[in-house]
Amino acid sequence: MLFPVFLLGAGGAAHAQVDYRLTAGLAGLATDNPVSQTPGQPTKADVSVALRGSADLGYLGRFATDRLSYGIMATVWSRDTQGSGLTHTLRLSSDIEATPSIRVGLSAGATLTQLALADTVSAASLPTTGPQPTSPQPSTSQQVGPQPAGDQKILTLDVRESFSWQPNGQLRVDQGLSGNEYRPLGSGSGSIDNKALTLDFGVARLWQQDSAGLRGRLGVMMTSGSAAGGQPTAESRYTEMAESLLVWGHQWGAGVAHDLSAGVTVIRSEKARPMLAASAGVSWQHPGFVLSGRLAQTADYGIMAGAAYQRSAATLAVGLPVNRFETMRLMASATIEHDSQIGASNESGGSINVFNAQAGLGWQPGDTFAYSLAYTFRDQWASGAGDNPSAVTSFRRQTIMFTVSAGYGGIF
Repeated sequence: MLFPVFLLGAGGAAHAQVDYRLTAGLAGLATDNPVSQTPGQPTKADVSVALRGSADLGYLGRFATDRLSYGIMATVWSRDTQGSGLTHTLRLSSDIEATPSIRVGLSAGATLTQLALADTVSAASLPTTGPQPTSPQPSTSQQVGPQPAGDQKILTLDVRESFSWQPNGQLRVDQGLSGNEYRPLGSGSGSIDNKALTLDFGVARLWQQDSAGLRGRLGVMMTSGSAAGGQPTAESRYTEMAESLLVWGHQWGAGVAHDLSAGVTVIRSEKARPMLAASAGVSWQHPGFVLSGRLAQTADYGIMAGAAYQRSAATLAVGLPVNRFETMRLMASATIEHDSQIGASNESGGSINVFNAQAGLGWQPGDTFAYSLAYTFRDQWASGAGDNPSAVTSFRRQTIMFTVSAGYGGIF
């Protein structure tokens, strides 16, 4: 998405209501390297114009809130350094309150876009205004690890089911099941088709200022096909993952909290490989301000790369209002990570180093118009290990985007 979309509230839940939001936007984008950085290929700068429209429809019933949204974006490059095209996004979600202590969430989405625009779209979607997340959100398999580079079209699909049960103020049970699919399209992209299924669960004991519990994940990724120019693959390759973590969190005072986790992750393709998993995070929140940092060592499969990685990462994020009435907001984040590919044996299959930084400034002076300025920088460099070269391309890309949007909403 190119800019924040703000939904109008639908009122109380005594009667079913429908709210809608229609949005249109115009964006100018400049990038210094829209294609992968390969030997002998010079870096090319280009500018583009992007047009976007979206429609969001919400239904508020007595026990559930349903939303259906569709967005389309057209991008035209001035020098044709990469193919112009359309980005389609479709998403359906439902939040069900089965009982006062049980909540169920269902969602599904599909995106058809250019791979070279993946970072650009993400950076421009920074929530520069409006409510900010108050706790670290669990990452999905599609967000973990390095990304491939290039200018092919890709299709991504995702589905998610979640269940939360809190029978009293001292116990909480969470469960989630998600599925993802990644598939490049076009004659020049080969026949890659990656699918993943992940089950996560957790049990936590709550006190006034502390929480402690157990979290776990079980997952499997199926990879089939090969990239263009490679040898065809006769059968699918499976990567299995299991993880168990002990988690502890503490609220130190108004707005200051930390969380710690430690455990073990097992990745298996042909042989099982156990690895230490640990993370430490701290956050500070004040009305309008958010500051958070995290150190983590994890192992997971990356569905976009079609491989399993051991990941060491450090992340810092900040959000703050710029003006008195908080109609203008700044969000920025930076991540540095080292990813070691886990091969079929206990030997590493290459490594990837990634530095990713993004910043966004959003201004919404009223209910109709919104303005945003977003910048992203991603430097990804790969190295091989012996006879196992890295399967992910090295590239460097930075983009800047300015967006003007107008929206209209109501209730009927």
